Amino acid sequence: MKKAFRDYSKLCTKYENYLKLAINISPPHFVAEGFDQFVKTSLEEYKISPDRVILEITEEVMIEDLKLIQDVIKKIKKYRSENILG
Repeated sequence: MKKAFRDYSKLCTKYENYLKLAINISPPHFVAEGFDQFVKTSLEEYKISPDRVILEITEEVMIEDLKLIQDVIKKIKKYRSENILG
């Protein structure tokens, strides 16, 4: 995932911000401890606007704890309203 952010940042430098980045995330990875903070830190590090990133949760049949998924989504959505890019 870090490589995707890094590569996307390079593409945006070359082609401006016309592109969006879609990343497939498995449910276990999505709910892993610190995942939301990892996303926030990566967005800051590579100066990527949160509205340019699409996180797609894969393997719907494997989602066991929908409440936990919803909590992580709320945290990540909050980054759009924060000025994380300084």
